[in-house]
Amino acid sequence: MAETWKTVAYLEDVTSINHGGSGQTTAQLAINALSAVSGGTNEHVLTKDTGTGNAIWKAAGGGADAFTVKVDAAAAAGYIGAADSDGVLRTGSGLTYADGGDFVTLTAEGGGGVCKFWGQDVDSVTQGTWLFLVGNYPYYSHFYNSTHADGDEVHFSAFLGAGTYTLKFLCPLRTDQGIIKIYVDAVLVGTFDAYGSDYDNVFTDAVEVGSSGVKDIKMVVDGKNASSSNHYCFFTFLSFYRTA
Repeated sequence: MAETWKTVAYLEDVTSINHGGSGQTTAQLAINALSAVSGGTNEHVLTKDTGTGNAIWKAAGGGADAFTVKVDAAAAAGYIGAADSDGVLRTGSGLTYADGGDFVTLTAEGGGGVCKFWGQDVDSVTQGTWLFLVGNYPYYSHFYNSTHADGDEVHFSAFLGAGTYTLKFLCPLRTDQGIIKIYVDAVLVGTFDAYGSDYDNVFTDAVEVGSSGVKDIKMVVDGKNASSSNHYCFFTFLSFYRTA
């Protein structure tokens, strides 16, 4: 019986891709070569291209390299997005945002509620001598200018958030008092003629604060009623009640 010999070839060298091999010496290098990873971009994924049907390296989902949040200038006030119902970030009362292009700055608006000043809260005295006059009850105690001169002036300071406030100035009416003016950052916000005889008088006025920050609040005696005998200023407290 004739014997049939079969020749078996042992491949000792790498076989090129066009001959069915990987053309590489290790499994990892073979995967890299077959997937053309050298031509890809870092952190991209190998996916099927819609146009050609071929495998291609591209950003996941066909988007940009990094996820971004767009601040749409046409969005309704207080929203980030195209409309007030589909923004990815919505700011509420007391929080605002500023579009910085590649970033968004969120700012907490403090200073809501009530900001109240008593005589002991004075930061500085610009003119005059100011003293405490203690009464039998807290609201009958006053901070006043013993020098009773036109132009006597004191300053307070506090953080006020942008918004609308009601200014309340508790000051008894007397026949020897002057006209009291209140300023916030050099803007006149209240003028009160303290001449009269109502001991429990409270002055009120509406105040708009345009921007948030620490405010300089000035109280000054500026003139007097023609019937008043002097330029005193007796006050119990000065307050800002935020209403909007």
